Amino acid sequence: MKRLFFLFTIALLLVSLCSCGGKPENTSDAMYQIGLNALSVADEYINGKITADEAHSRLKDIEELADAQYERWCEEFGTETLVGTKYENDSGIYFEIAILELKIMGAKHSFDTTPLSEIIEARDDLEEQLGK
Repeated sequence: MKRLFFLFTIALLLVSLCSCGGKPENTSDAMYQIGLNALSVADEYINGKITADEAHSRLKDIEELADAQYERWCEEFGTETLVGTKYENDSGIYFEIAILELKIMGAKHSFDTTPLSEIIEARDDLEEQLGK
C-alpha cells in the first residue's frame, strides 16, 4: 500500500510540474520574451514601483516591439496572420500586450481612470497566454 501511495504521489508531482511554466507550444522565443517583459512592467506598476506614466511608456515600446515581431513572422510565412503557423500563439500574446497597454493608458489619464482590478485582470490574461 505504501508503494502504491508513493507511486501515486510521484505521478501527481510530475503532472503538476509539467503543467507549470515554460514557453507554450506555437510561440516564438522572441514573442515569449517580449511578453515576459510586458508582464514585468505590469507587476512593477501593480506593486507601486513605477507610475502609470512610466508603465504606459514602457508598455507602448514593448507593444511596438511585439507588433514588429508579429509583422516579421507574417512576412516570413507569407501570411496576413499567424493563425495556422508554428507561431500561432504569438497572436494571443500580442493581443494581450495591447490590451494591457490600453488599460494602463486609461489609468494614467484622469478622464478615464481604469480600476486596478481591470489592470490585474489584463496582466493575468497575459500571464495565462504565456503559459505561466
